[in-house]
Amino acid sequence: MFEQLNRGIQLPSLKAYRDVSSLKRREMRDGLIFSSPRLFGFFVFAFPR
Repeated sequence: MFEQLNRGIQLPSLKAYRDVSSLKRREMRDGLIFSSPRLFGFFVFAFPR
């Protein structure tokens, strides 16, 4: 169990991304487009200069 925690975060490889179906890629893109204004607004207003 602890061995799995010690590995840390592993990013998916490029091959794994290529193996994803076009529908899943479209869903990922739409999710990023939908959430990016919210993330941008959060960082702008949460950490003002």
